[in-house]
Amino acid sequence: SNATEVISRGDHTCALLSDKTIKCWGHNTYGVLGDGTWTQRNTPVTVLGISNAIEISGHIQHTCALLSDKTMKCWGG
Repeated sequence: SNATEVISRGDHTCALLSDKTIKCWGHNTYGVLGDGTWTQRNTPVTVLGISNAIEISGHIQHTCALLSDKTMKCWGG
């Protein structure tokens, strides 16, 4: 209910939340969910190490976040 942006790419989906964190779910090939595992998740998990995201983008094998300091962080393959 507090998502400001949602992306769906391939077999995973991620949501940018109003508190500037990101949650992802789905297949976790190449670690694309950002939770430090390759485990498929049917419920959203928090992307580790991100607390200042302002935008998200993704592809089938990776996901990226634009951070409030204008840097980017990407995870997956």
